[in-house]
Amino acid sequence: EWDGWPDGSFERTYTNAELKATDNLAVNWVCEVAGPKSGSDEAEDWRNGRKSERRCRGVLKCTSEGCGMVARPQTRMAQILKQLEKPCLCGGSLIRIECRTVQKLYRFKHGIHYIHEGPAQLLVGIPTLQGPGRSAREISSILVNKDRITYEAKKVRRGAQSSNAPDQLNISEFAQFCEVHPGLIVHSVIGVITVISMQQPLMLSELVKETRMDSEPVNGIVSDAAHGYWVKRSDLLIISSGYSLSLRCWIPGIMSYSNGATSEHYRHHFLALFHSIARERMRRGFDTSKDEEFGNVVDFSEAERNGFIDAFIEFRQNEGTTRSVDDLRSSAQGLLRGCRQHFNSGVTRLSRIGGVIPP
Repeated sequence: EWDGWPDGSFERTYTNAELKATDNLAVNWVCEVAGPKSGSDEAEDWRNGRKSERRCRGVLKCTSEGCGMVARPQTRMAQILKQLEKPCLCGGSLIRIECRTVQKLYRFKHGIHYIHEGPAQLLVGIPTLQGPGRSAREISSILVNKDRITYEAKKVRRGAQSSNAPDQLNISEFAQFCEVHPGLIVHSVIGVITVISMQQPLMLSELVKETRMDSEPVNGIVSDAAHGYWVKRSDLLIISSGYSLSLRCWIPGIMSYSNGATSEHYRHHFLALFHSIARERMRRGFDTSKDEEFGNVVDFSEAERNGFIDAFIEFRQNEGTTRSVDDLRSSAQGLLRGCRQHFNSGVTRLSRIGGVIPP
């Protein structure tokens, strides 16, 4: 969710409804806005949308030991230089800590495609838990220029595309991918309903907790679907995440490509999730009969809810349970929890529809 403090390397499409809720992706960082450039607000594809940029201006910091004062800079360089001429309240000198991050926004018919990553970040190094990662200039001496990094990055992206159209699956390439990366694809069904689920050992390990944190609501699994991640907007990226106590953040536990948003699509995703959790619990010698270990927080999508219930019933039946379908359905319904953020967003959207809810 957008919190006004974009950080790190990410790329996402935000819908028009999300833009209203976030004041057009307002940021708290001080940025100089450039644009709009070429493109159209009415373009169907974000790549043809109207492009604008936000360039972060960094922060001002006092150099006096023990002060630690951090101030917001102005947006124009001439104004920033005037700020630097003045002393800190403690009498010390101010310096500017630069941030070369560029935020790219593509305004199109269905919202804004937002990119918080660029050649400057590759030049400095992608942020990691241990600080900036390997810089692009360590790969080659020619990668000391941001424009050259941009050019090379585009070449890599073009080379990663399928020989088919960008939104079509090449069966031969998929089979080759599975052979090169054994175990990464944990579930797949290809046809009118296409769902491909991916999972690494680290991802799976965070779905099964040996200890619980009772002070924070981070013990369960949160599932959600991202619209606009793939080239074809009707395709979804479905992610079920668990909280990592060691990393102190939520990380994906399983990810699925889905060519639709029906209950049948969600059923395949959750079925892969349940089977992977059961296998990991058995590997660690844990009990798999407790239904509460498979609980999920989901949004208020009827398709997602029904897909979860159907998957749970099938999962237990595959295990050879003697419980009735009605009992399994009732248990599955009790495992579902609604997402407060999605609920609040839904209320906000409804409150703005005057024809539905009169003043």
